[in-house]
Amino acid sequence: MKFLDQVKIYVKAGDGGNGSPSFRREKFIEYGGPDGGDGGKGGSVILKSEKNLNTLIDYRYQQHHKAERGENGMGQNRTGKGGEDLILKVPLGTQVFEEDNKTLIYDFIKSGEEFVTAAGGRGGLGNTRFKSSTNRAPKKFTKGTLGEEFTIWLQLKTIADIGIIGLPNAGKSSLLASITNANPKIANYQFTTLNPNLGVASYDNKEITIADIPGLIEGAHEGTGLGVQFLKHIERCKTLLHLIDITNNDLEQSYHQVKNELKNYSPDLLKKKELIILNKIDLIDDELTSEITKEFSKKIRKKWLSSFAKDVQKLRSKNKKIIIVSSGAIALGCIKMNYNKKSLKLDKSQAVASIGQIELMNLFSNIFSKYKLNISQILLTLEDTEERRRSLNAKRTFENLFDLGFIPIVNENDTIATTEIKYGDNDRLASRVAQITNADTLVLLSDVDGLYTKNPKNFKDAKIIKKVENFNEDLKNINVKGNNEFGSGGMSTKLEAAKICQLSGCNMIIANGLYLSPIDKIIKKNNCTLFISKVSKLDARKKWIISSISPKGGLIIDDGAKKALKNGKSLLAAGIKKVSGKFNKGDHIKILDKINKECARGLCSFSSSEIEKILGHHSKEIKKILGYTAKSEVVHKDDMVEI
Repeated sequence: MKFLDQVKIYVKAGDGGNGSPSFRREKFIEYGGPDGGDGGKGGSVILKSEKNLNTLIDYRYQQHHKAERGENGMGQNRTGKGGEDLILKVPLGTQVFEEDNKTLIYDFIKSGEEFVTAAGGRGGLGNTRFKSSTNRAPKKFTKGTLGEEFTIWLQLKTIADIGIIGLPNAGKSSLLASITNANPKIANYQFTTLNPNLGVASYDNKEITIADIPGLIEGAHEGTGLGVQFLKHIERCKTLLHLIDITNNDLEQSYHQVKNELKNYSPDLLKKKELIILNKIDLIDDELTSEITKEFSKKIRKKWLSSFAKDVQKLRSKNKKIIIVSSGAIALGCIKMNYNKKSLKLDKSQAVASIGQIELMNLFSNIFSKYKLNISQILLTLEDTEERRRSLNAKRTFENLFDLGFIPIVNENDTIATTEIKYGDNDRLASRVAQITNADTLVLLSDVDGLYTKNPKNFKDAKIIKKVENFNEDLKNINVKGNNEFGSGGMSTKLEAAKICQLSGCNMIIANGLYLSPIDKIIKKNNCTLFISKVSKLDARKKWIISSISPKGGLIIDDGAKKALKNGKSLLAAGIKKVSGKFNKGDHIKILDKINKECARGLCSFSSSEIEKILGHHSKEIKKILGYTAKSEVVHKDDMVEI
């Protein structure tokens, strides 16, 4: 079957049938009267999307399409038969344009959708309709209205989950044939594929539609070759699989040539998730493949990092103090050692992290030095922020680095961190650093423009939420899940980070980090989600308490104790009903009411085992129960923050 993705057709709906001017002429019945029926409705021309079609070729050979005319009305009050609707089936992804081929009328994005492109004419009225008390024998009737007629353009934009893009002869058709049941033409010369090919792959009990887009060459966005005809099919793909021939002399140039064509055709194409695959590795040995892959990966990262360094340089010129929280040490270590990150155990991941830390800082140092930006590295663990003394030491280090004119780059210390003392994601680490340093704004870079009402990768009607001031009200209907390949976390951890920032008086932004110069784009386009902080009147100590990442346990209190806390009192043993978790003296704990709703957070003056002995008792009885002198308050008001 030949592929055709654009065609001009003429559609004409059926005219309505005329009404009848008939009179009754029946034997032995005097005073006959009007009995003319109405004309039938003309048939409409209806376009219907069909999932199993992938070409408009049928409309090349038949370009005029007319629906049936309605039949005329008849005597004995008989209505004429309505004309049959003409159903024209089109592939999913077809767009309907007016005759100028610019004005979009309709877009088929779901299978089975119907669109009336030309409505049938209305049937005329028979003379019976005009009968009245003063006009007993009307001769009046009306003719049917004309059916609509238009010349329209049909344009097909392939809808697929994944679109395979790349230069000609990169092996796109071979890949499609290998992973799907498609049978595209494959040959060892350029432009073997002249039309998009579709295939379906099965994975995890799901069907994934994959499109092989013909090769893109320089100037494709201006129409060079069949450029525009190819590029428009990429617009509908959810994810782009960028295939590059590893035997090319300049992989970076090959990569950016295709990317530039996408950008020049439509900047929105750069927002799509992109998977980069180096093909034809069987033509070179394994050692050379590994070396080329590592070098190419570095070059791709360097271009983004250079644009980010320019953003940082602009902020520094405005006397802004900047801290960068970065991840990727383990990922870079895995690339260097050719390890699969997902299969690493804790002890080996710590070793790989130490290798990756060097790679990561070398990357930052080489790029930032070109812009005369001095950097330093700070490695933090969860304990460094959860223990007050260590968090104060970290704060002083940041302040001294600012005085010296250096930009701190913070990483989680994966080389010594265990699962028990690990943040596990960069978002919460960044929010804790923002709280410790009294930052004004935290910017979290993601793979989407911000927080949406729905997952924008799955729902086209998802809308970005520009501003969040109240979590409970603004986000009550939002359910977010996410995960990244080379980093843990997702949108849920970003929301946790936003809560920490709000409570500590720091604004937070979620924005797209896939663009070059991401900070500059935030400033110019404001296409992001801004979390407005609550005005914080807390001192630094209480900010640190309220922002704790991992409280060790909890205390459930009665209504009387809850009321006392609201009045600014300390928590006494008499108001405690139950202890949850195991914790030591001085640990962070949650304070909850009878329905397990958190009402405060603080530093405990007793261990969990001690509180279990004294709960419900008067403060004067504590010495007698424990056998030694202790504080009368379980949590002192100066060590507690109400939520």
